[in-house]
Amino acid sequence: MNRTFKVAKSLTRGVVVTSEKASSYQGKAVKTVVAAAVAALMAGAAVAADETAAADQTYAGTVGSIVVDEGKTAEVTNTTVVTGKTDVKGTLSGNQDVTFEGAAANAGKIDLGSLTVNGGLDNTGFLKVDTAVLNSTLKTVLNFDTTNHFKFETLTVNEGGALEITKLGEKGIAAVTNGATANDKGNYTNLALTFTDGTINLNGGSPAI
Repeated sequence: MNRTFKVAKSLTRGVVVTSEKASSYQGKAVKTVVAAAVAALMAGAAVAADETAAADQTYAGTVGSIVVDEGKTAEVTNTTVVTGKTDVKGTLSGNQDVTFEGAAANAGKIDLGSLTVNGGLDNTGFLKVDTAVLNSTLKTVLNFDTTNHFKFETLTVNEGGALEITKLGEKGIAAVTNGATANDKGNYTNLALTFTDGTINLNGGSPAI
């Protein structure tokens, strides 16, 4: 059944009186110190560049796990199947097809072409995919921003799969309660959660709030 929901980081100069010869020696010494300092800076820059390059990770094919620490980035460069855990606190991106076979968690940012969830996914960050297929449960927060949200073009929930909205952020609550009326106890009875992102196909699976 197809259903479309509307949602959403100088050298210090002094005064020195010396002989001409001594001054010549001093000039050579200064040149030597400057040259050494420049060489050290260049070496340090090279090391820093190497460390930065080493911090970035790429994934492709069948991999045992994906772990992206906070402040780090990783890229999926080809079709990828993750057989073990996926734990993203930084940024994982790539316009590729990715399958999470094991348990997955995202507290950072995931931006992929397509994603198939087979081992469960707990999303408290920002999850953006063109196509998502749920064969297990995706738990997600919704806040309709680029920090805590699940954004998709097409979502298919197969039998055994489920979309579970675990929390609504302030923007999410505002969207849900817009136009609704609270009773004398402050409770809403006519809320409607709408998706504007794309289409949800329910193939035996279910959404839950």
